[in-house]
Amino acid sequence: MDGLKTALMIMFHPIRGFTVIKEKREDFNYTPTLILFILILMARFIDIYYTHYPLSKLNPRETNLWTEFARMLIPLFTWTIGCYAMTTINEGKTMLKEQLASTAYAMLPYIVLTPIIALLSHFMSAKNSGLFYRLQFIKWAWVIILFFISTATMNEYKFWKTVGVCMLGILSVVIIWLLIGLFYSLGDQIVVFAKELASEIKLLNSR
Repeated sequence: MDGLKTALMIMFHPIRGFTVIKEKREDFNYTPTLILFILILMARFIDIYYTHYPLSKLNPRETNLWTEFARMLIPLFTWTIGCYAMTTINEGKTMLKEQLASTAYAMLPYIVLTPIIALLSHFMSAKNSGLFYRLQFIKWAWVIILFFISTATMNEYKFWKTVGVCMLGILSVVIIWLLIGLFYSLGDQIVVFAKELASEIKLLNSR
């Protein structure tokens, strides 16, 4: 029930809602955050499989659901880590668990509006794509605004400092992805090298 009240506050009174998360630091509960991430995945599922096909960018039959889930969660988790790292070195007052919670709560417009837009899409054709994409823009603009407000409110930042920290957070996300890609590429090359070395040793032993 507390999670629902917090969600409603964040949707319509975000400054107060994000402040409540901080005020309840000692009684922090991971359950609402977990539920929100599950709802994010459910909304993504609805977006993929229930958006009217002329307006959908994905073909459900050719879509890997787990890949799409990863594409939703990985940016959110890396943002949590990246933004937390930047606030830590910029006099921030947010704990990692609170940053994770604020990330989940900031996705509420996505959770609420995605099923509604998917339903409305069935009353639209390709000729109404302008209205469809405007609704999508409103949804994501609302999400971005909540991310911004959460960073400002939970760390007690002024406007321009929030802008700077958010930009650094985005930069840190890019760096994290690049590092993951680099380690993956190096790991793959090491595996290939090990296989080739094993083959050479086997070939030498067989002579």
